[in-house]
Amino acid sequence: MNQLQENYEGDGLKDLVNGVADRLKGFYHGVRLDFPPKERGLLKLYGDFQIVQITLCRAPIHHMLDKVLNVLSFGQWENLKNENNFDRMFHLYMVLKLSNNHMVRIEKNDVVNITNSFKIESDAEFQDISLHGQQITLNQLLQNTIKTVGPKQVFIYSPWSTNCQRFLLDVLQSNGLLTEPAKHFIYQDITQLVEKMPWYTKMIGQKVTDLAHATDVLIHGQGF
Repeated sequence: MNQLQENYEGDGLKDLVNGVADRLKGFYHGVRLDFPPKERGLLKLYGDFQIVQITLCRAPIHHMLDKVLNVLSFGQWENLKNENNFDRMFHLYMVLKLSNNHMVRIEKNDVVNITNSFKIESDAEFQDISLHGQQITLNQLLQNTIKTVGPKQVFIYSPWSTNCQRFLLDVLQSNGLLTEPAKHFIYQDITQLVEKMPWYTKMIGQKVTDLAHATDVLIHGQGF
């Protein structure tokens, strides 16, 4: 084995060890106050392109999730929805058209996801957001949000507070784009539902999403 090959294999092993350590450390801490590495890569490619169109999208949450919440609350979830006239609960996200004619989907799940390869649900509903002549790039849109509300509110997920709808409200408000129709489209006030749910249901819901975030860090790394 020559010296060049030894150096190459040595660097490869070092990178592998560092990558594993990065993932284990991230899983232990369980929090990544930044976009996942894949999303950061996409922002490097598309982040400096100007946004030419913003469309809000909402789709009913999966029936299985509804059933899980109902089981965890011993039937109270369905009863509380009926009492508060919530026939459907929605997952929300936004689709942006950029000046390079590419489309990206941005949403908050257990982490903030950004992708340029996506499908739109067949039962989704839409509302366009006017930019009012504002010239703003994808990076500026997101960085304005982080500066305004702080990284914890952007990147840490709670199904009861800092969820997908709070994320969209924060993005629009931080960039001067939030209107009353948009707020009405996004916001479902589940405060009374959450207050009346058994404490263990709320705890389990939070622990599950915390684990999902930590698992994402374990799989994809912190990306330092």
